[in-house]
Order: sequence, then C-alpha cells, then structure tokens
Amino acid sequence: MDDNKNRYLELINGFQDTDERRMTRRKKRQKARILAYVSLAVVLLLAGTGIFFVIKHTGLMLKAGRTDVAEENRNVQNHIEDILGGEEEVVVAPPVVTDPEPTEEELFDEWLDSKIAVIPLEEKVMNLFIVRPESITGVDIVIQAGEGTQKAFEQYTVGGVLYSDKNILSADQFSGMLANTRSYSKYPLFLAVKEEPGNTVLGNKLKLDATLSQAKIGESMDPYTAYTEHKKIAEYLKASGIDFNFGIVSDIIDSKDDTSLFMSSRSFGADPVIVSRMVQESAHAYSESGISTAVGYFPGQGSLKDDPTKGVLSVMLTADDVYTKQYEVLKAAVDNGAVAVVVSHEYADNIVKDNVPCSLSKDIYTGLLRDSYGFSNVILITDCLDDPVITEYYTSAESCVKAIKAGADMVLCPENFEEGYEAVVEAVKSNVISEDRINDSLKRVFRVKYRSEYEEKADENGK
Repeated sequence: MDDNKNRYLELINGFQDTDERRMTRRKKRQKARILAYVSLAVVLLLAGTGIFFVIKHTGLMLKAGRTDVAEENRNVQNHIEDILGGEEEVVVAPPVVTDPEPTEEELFDEWLDSKIAVIPLEEKVMNLFIVRPESITGVDIVIQAGEGTQKAFEQYTVGGVLYSDKNILSADQFSGMLANTRSYSKYPLFLAVKEEPGNTVLGNKLKLDATLSQAKIGESMDPYTAYTEHKKIAEYLKASGIDFNFGIVSDIIDSKDDTSLFMSSRSFGADPVIVSRMVQESAHAYSESGISTAVGYFPGQGSLKDDPTKGVLSVMLTADDVYTKQYEVLKAAVDNGAVAVVVSHEYADNIVKDNVPCSLSKDIYTGLLRDSYGFSNVILITDCLDDPVITEYYTSAESCVKAIKAGADMVLCPENFEEGYEAVVEAVKSNVISEDRINDSLKRVFRVKYRSEYEEKADENGK
C-alpha cells in the first residue's frame, strides 16, 4: 500500500512540476516578445532620426551649393558686363519659321488670278466662246479682216475664231486676215481650224501635198508615221498664223474592217494600245511646233454608223467601257501637249442620267473627265453647237447655259453667239451659274494663252 501511495504522490508531483515548467516557459516567451518589440521600435526610431538628419544635412549642402553656384554665376555675369562695357543685355530671338518658296506654277496661278480679277463679267463670259467669223461680223463670208472685223472685236471679246474652207482664198490672203484679226483682239485669241490628216481644209485650198488618213496611218502600225503626217499639218498651220487645231481624232472604232462605221477612215483603229501611241506622237508633233491641239470626240463615236452631228444617236457604252477605251488615249495626248478635249453630241444612256447629249452633260464633263480622269487643267470644249442635232432641240441660250453649267470651259460655234453669251451672263447674275465657275474655266483657257508671255516676263525679271 505504502509503495502505491508513494508512486501516486510522485505522479502528482510530476504533473505539478510539468505545469510549473510550462508556465515558466510561457512567461519567458512573452518577455522575449516584449523585448523584441521594444528593440524594433528603438531601431525604427533611430533609423528615422538618422534619415531626418541626413535629409536636413543634404538640404543644407544643396542650399549651400546653390548659393555657391549663384555666386559664381553673378561673378561670371559681372565679368561679362565688364568686358562688354556695360552694354544692354542681348536678347536672341527664336528662329522664324517661314513658308516654303512658291513654285513657278503657283506664281503663274497667282498672276492669272490677278489678271482675271479685273476683267468685267461680260468679257469673261465672251472669252469662253469660239465662234465662226461670220457670227460676230454680220458678213456672209469673211475673207478679210478690216474695219468691220475691228469693230466686231471692240464689241465682242471672244476667246477664239474657227475658220473653214470658205474663208480661205490663198496663203497670203489667209495669213493676212489672221494677222489683222489677232491685232484687233483685246485678249489673246485661239485662231482655229479642223485640219485632220487625209481631210485637210487649208491643205486642199493651198494645194499642199496630201496627207494619209488616220486609218491609213493606223494600218502602218508605225507611230512615227503619225508624227510625220501631223507634223506636215502643224508646219503649214504655223506658217499661216493658225495656232489651234481640232485635228486629232482619238475615237476607237469597233472593228477596223467595218468600213460602214462613221469614223472608219478618221480613226487610228480598234486597238486602244495602238491608238494611244498614234495619238501620243500626233500631239507631240503639234506641241513642238507651238500649235495647241484638241482631241475628240469624247466619249467615243466608234460604234456609230451615222453622223451624230445631224441626228439623235446613242452609244451603249458604260463608264467602264469608256475608261477602258479612252482614258489612256486621252492621257497620252494630254501628257504630250494636247490642251483640250472635245465632247461630242451622241447620247450615252448608260452614263448620262438627264437625257441630254453628252456635250451638255455634267456626268461627262464633271463626272468622268474632271473627277474620274483627273483632267483638272485640260480645257473641255463642246462640239459645234450649231450642228442640227443641237439646234433642232435647243435654242442657243439653252445649249450655251447647259454646257457651261455642266462643266464645259468653252462653247464652240453656237448658232446665235449673242443670244448664247447674253444668256450665260444672265445665268451668272441670277446665280444659276456661279462666277467662280466662270473664273475656273477662264483660268484654264488663259493658262494656255498667257504662258509664253508670263515665261518671257519671268525671264526678263530674272536677268
């Protein structure tokens, strides 16, 4: 029993001893934590104090450095002023940004704008007309330019005159008439003819050597032949005093073997590539001779079997068809010196929306030639407005206003010039046509007529 009692007491005492040791260890851990927290707080306090003193010391050093630098700058400034003798401070202005120098073409445009700005409206409008000489003189057939012609040009400042075979008697008579006519005009004139290879008006009257037709030239497949044949024409036109020729046919016919086509003998052929090369060389021949040329007849009469100037005829061309057949041909002409494109009278129902001939259509002048093809500086001219297909359905007032409003720059040979130009003036005054529209067309015309004069003056001023 005593042994059991002793073991029990030992066990109890062992438990008590264990609890006491456990409490002792717990107190030690708590004390250690408190010491750790206190130590951390002391460390942070010391670190913060140190940082404060470092910043304060650095600030003092920087302030002292700035003071030293400022003092040094004052010393340098004083030294400079001593050297300059106390002159006022020099202020360097920032560089001035200047606009680029205008190009020669921009200067030419400004010169043209200034010239156009002072022209009365009536004279601006008349400058957009190319007329037959009989239209302004009242004479049945004009074969000389005397007092009557002089008075006509004092009253009508037209942009050009188109001559035909009835105005030509001899080389001397014709050249003399042209020289007088030119001298009477207030503004530069286009003195024009329609002189096509194989069908030359002036050449026949002057009994000059015959030229090949454009169909024969196309059959040769030789662009140089196109150049030489048109060069013959350019040389005698220049010698006579003619400076504008409606003489290059750019139409592409449907088939070179179909002789029933209206343009079969006047076209270079059915292949756009060949026609383009022929037109290119033809335009070059006139350009290097100083003759302005127009190519026609847009949008193309290559499928017609009858004369579209005499009656209502339609072509089934789409805008894509016209582009494929005509764009590269016209571009070749323009790139090589042609200054104008003639728009013809056929109807093109797949292109023109308002049931008018192409020569009166905005879809042709503005939609295709200006906007789609980008011919911004090319003079766009109607075919002759005294053709029966026009006069049967429109008065001269109607056709001239419609053409200018649609985008034509010049109207060719209205049946009644005075009626036509007065109607256009009234259309401008009543805001049916804007005066800016007139100015734009006149600028294209003057760009051709005045370029030589401007370049001569520019050369003189540069010397």
